[in-house]
Amino acid sequence: MKIYINNELIDIKLEKEKTFHDLFMSMQEEAQKHNKFIIDFKFDLKNPTVRLEKENDLPLDVIDSVYFYIGDLKEMILSTLQTQNQYIDDIGSKLFESEHLTEQDVQHLKEGAKWISEVISIITGFFILPLQNIQVKMPEKNYENLVEHLNKFLELVKQLNTENYPNFRMDLIKSLRVIRAFTFQYFNQLLSNQLSNQELLDTLETFEANIDNLKNDLVEINTNLQVGSDKLAMIQLEEILKKLELYFFVLMTTVERLKKYLDEEMVETFKDLLIILEDLSSALMENDIVAVGDILEYELNDKLTIIKENLPQLKKLLTNDVSLEN
Repeated sequence: MKIYINNELIDIKLEKEKTFHDLFMSMQEEAQKHNKFIIDFKFDLKNPTVRLEKENDLPLDVIDSVYFYIGDLKEMILSTLQTQNQYIDDIGSKLFESEHLTEQDVQHLKEGAKWISEVISIITGFFILPLQNIQVKMPEKNYENLVEHLNKFLELVKQLNTENYPNFRMDLIKSLRVIRAFTFQYFNQLLSNQLSNQELLDTLETFEANIDNLKNDLVEINTNLQVGSDKLAMIQLEEILKKLELYFFVLMTTVERLKKYLDEEMVETFKDLLIILEDLSSALMENDIVAVGDILEYELNDKLTIIKENLPQLKKLLTNDVSLEN
């Protein structure tokens, strides 16, 4: 069996490890000695047709190659935040779409709520944030207290069952929106501190090359909404939002770093982009088809055009900043 760390083949002698779980725990223990963490992993089986019940119990002799991706605490938190954002989006959509939950749904939600609480504890500990003081800016431009909504969400989930779910549903959704806004905002904050100017420039290059395709995709989504293919449109939109969240955030990080070179009007124009993205994320989470259609038709495509017109100036300034940095 070959073992790779960050795509580099390593020479390691296994002793007591018999299962994938044994190997994972050994690798995690070794990484933590160097203040590192396993961010992600994947493996190739010798026989790809083997069915996996529990990957932790997988014997090592059926694995051909294992790939571990190891990073520092920041990278671990970034990965966890990204996973949590996606998880909250998934359960938020489930709550909006489902007037009733099964016993299995309730159990999954209880397990997920515990994990969400643990992640927020890690984030606030890392940023040394007093949890009770955190105010979360919402798309409606109001502020909500994080700990109040987190405690309410946890208490509702604790009491939740299939019978009382309809009564709890809207309160669960409201608190989940605040939690999602918090994790999204702190993911972006941490990512901004992590990226170098060159990495910002590379991402903006990719963004610029894909703007026309993104605009065409948004037109297609809006067309699907108009002809009643709502489910297909929402699936397409979820995929595009993942890209736009990264691109818009990198764009805003760039603007923040370069604002001494930019006029106030341009800075405000770019800030409007995040508001639109937050509005769109909220409308998607609430399954508000009308709001999604309006944002796509009247706001987002026009803003992408403005971005395309201004990206050359940002890239030029960022290129000069990279040369100064070096």
